[in-house]
Amino acid sequence: MIRINPANIGMEGEHLSGEEDAALLDLSTFPQKIAPKSAVKYDLHASLAGKDLIVTGSAKVLLLSECAVCLDETEYLLAKKDICIHVENIPMDNFYDLTDEVRENLLLSMPMRIKCKEDCKGLCLSCGANLNKEKCTCKKSRKTAVKTENTANGEKTDWSALDQLKF
Repeated sequence: MIRINPANIGMEGEHLSGEEDAALLDLSTFPQKIAPKSAVKYDLHASLAGKDLIVTGSAKVLLLSECAVCLDETEYLLAKKDICIHVENIPMDNFYDLTDEVRENLLLSMPMRIKCKEDCKGLCLSCGANLNKEKCTCKKSRKTAVKTENTANGEKTDWSALDQLKF
């Protein structure tokens, strides 16, 4: 738990840094297979503005995921460099738990699709070969088959299936 006691915050603020178990992210609810590979590391600065708590800083965690394009296992550094948390009218006599706010900041910065690399070529739609690692063996035969089918009648094109739609 990332906790702070507002009563201990001085005029210059208070520095918080450390690690927390990545289980706080609760990645089991995600549809894709994602698992933490490291602890959540945070570096925060807390200050008071009247009765309000203002926390800024950063947090990061290394994740192990499946590439959304080629399905290979890949590492992804989930990092949030501009965390900003504002809590109004904070009670000065109790500890305040920042864990949920840090979790929310990290999860909101996660991309919709994690890729192994930006230019991932993915899988062949016919044979399933990983195009990042090997050349597709069915590519030539597939192109030839499509070309033959499209020119068999003389007029047939790639869009010919649309001509058969009945409205």
